[in-house]
Amino acid sequence: MPRLVRTQRSLPPLLLRLGVGLTFLFAGLEKVVRGPGYSGPYFAELGIAWPQILGPLVSYFELIGAVCLLLGLATRIVGVLFACEMIVAIAVVRLPVAARADSVVDAVAAVRLETLLALAAISLAFLGAGRWSADAGLLRLREGLVKPS
Repeated sequence: MPRLVRTQRSLPPLLLRLGVGLTFLFAGLEKVVRGPGYSGPYFAELGIAWPQILGPLVSYFELIGAVCLLLGLATRIVGVLFACEMIVAIAVVRLPVAARADSVVDAVAAVRLETLLALAAISLAFLGAGRWSADAGLLRLREGLVKPS
C-alpha cells in the first residue's frame, strides 16, 4: 500500500482519539481537581443514583479513559464505555433539559455535545486506535514475539 494511502487511513482514528480524548481529559480533570465534594453533589443534583460513589468513579474513568485514548491504548473498549456514558448522560441529564427548551434550536443545543461525543466514541470502537497508537505497537510486538509455526 502506498505511503500516502497508509497516512490517509491512519489520520482519522488519530484525530478522533485526540478530539474525544482531550474533551474527556478536561472534563475528568475538572471533576477530579474539584474533588468528591464537587462531583458527588453535582451527580446528586442530576438525579444520578449513588452520587457519592458514581461521581468520583466517573471522574476518574473520564481522566484515565482519556489518557488511554490519547495514547491509543484499549481504544475499542474505552470507546464503548465512553459511548455508554454519553448515552446515559443524554437520557438522564440532557433530554430533560431539551424537553423544557423554548425552541427546537435550544433543544438540539441541549444534546449536541453529548451526541457528538457518543458518535465519535462509537466510531473509535469500530475503527480502533489506528496505526499510530499503543494498541498497534502492542500488536506489532506480539506478532514479533509469536512466530508462526
